[in-house]
Amino acid sequence: MATSKTKKEGTPGPDDSAFRTQSELSDVVIVVEGRPLHVNRSVLSHISPVFLKMFNGEWKGKAEVPLADKKYDHFVELLLCAYPPQCKLISMETLDVVLPLADEYGIESIKLRCEEFVLARLQHRDMEVNNPPTKELVHFLYLADKYKLKKLLEETVEKVIHRSYNGKDCVKMLNEFGLLSVEVKFRVTSERLCLINR
Repeated sequence: MATSKTKKEGTPGPDDSAFRTQSELSDVVIVVEGRPLHVNRSVLSHISPVFLKMFNGEWKGKAEVPLADKKYDHFVELLLCAYPPQCKLISMETLDVVLPLADEYGIESIKLRCEEFVLARLQHRDMEVNNPPTKELVHFLYLADKYKLKKLLEETVEKVIHRSYNGKDCVKMLNEFGLLSVEVKFRVTSERLCLINR
């Protein structure tokens, strides 16, 4: 389960004004949920090998391309984080939206920014009593595992082995712990056993 807040009914979506209309720099329209986003193919190709391949392949020469199975607000969030001059900061509200799309489109710079955001959050939360809540920590472990974020994986494994494994809200009872890869589950379990047997 994601810890990021989901958009409430009636709340405004992300600011899409930079992509709503054609500009001197836009040369292609990406259509998401029937709504146009005016973007520059060179910019997207520069940040994403997946877009580069599409613009040189199936989308070559097309002025308008539809993206199926994507949410408009989510794709706008990705553009806001990736597209100069916006380069919006990653936040808890956007992490679970932006990271999967960055992974899907191979935008390593955004994946790195997501990882750095979580690492900074963990470092900040270390100074707090709740350090962070176990559910949030396991969520970050799940993201690190799923999206191959090595530094974050090291940090979250080190923290999660010190958490409770008994009781209602313990590590192993959380849904996302069950979704971890076999390798990461084994690593967490074995490192925890080593810690207990010291």
